[in-house]
Amino acid sequence: LFLIFINDIPNCVLDSILRCFADDTRVSRSIGCEEDVAILQSDLLNVIQWSDSNNMSLHKDKFEYISYQHNRKNTLTELPFICEQFQYHVSDSTVLRPSTQLRDLGVTMAANLFWTPYILDITSKARQKVAWVSSVFHSRSPDITLTEYKSMVRSLLEYCCPLWFPTKITDIQEIENVQKVFVRRCLTPSRAMK
Repeated sequence: LFLIFINDIPNCVLDSILRCFADDTRVSRSIGCEEDVAILQSDLLNVIQWSDSNNMSLHKDKFEYISYQHNRKNTLTELPFICEQFQYHVSDSTVLRPSTQLRDLGVTMAANLFWTPYILDITSKARQKVAWVSSVFHSRSPDITLTEYKSMVRSLLEYCCPLWFPTKITDIQEIENVQKVFVRRCLTPSRAMK
């Protein structure tokens, strides 16, 4: 029913890009001038107006705004008070402030387009899972251990991997260190077996 209900939401966004997945909606636009800011603001207000006319309340406190800066030579964003100029309003009292990173469908994306925050997050979770696997499963059989690694640890490390790609040496080493920790902890004979 919900999917049928939101079927006409693309009709209210005229000039920006609208992406929907389940109950998450993204409105985006490349910003090159002040006119683009006004167009994105208009499309954002159109989505809010659509939700009001369909008796669907949006959680305006959950709105997030991130500005990806692919052109690092553009010093416009470094000027003081530039964020005042590129403000987006979702109501009279709610102004969206730019975030340095946001989480979308389980993946943390940073405004500087680096994946370090996400990689640190998944490797921390993977290390916790390695510790749990090594404490719960006492069998050190290579077949069982490899299945445990693939299903519980590697699945965390490879979630959405076509989207993100580590380019920094430190990020690559961080991921490889999880694999080394797993080999040390889970492929060495357990104390109970000695």
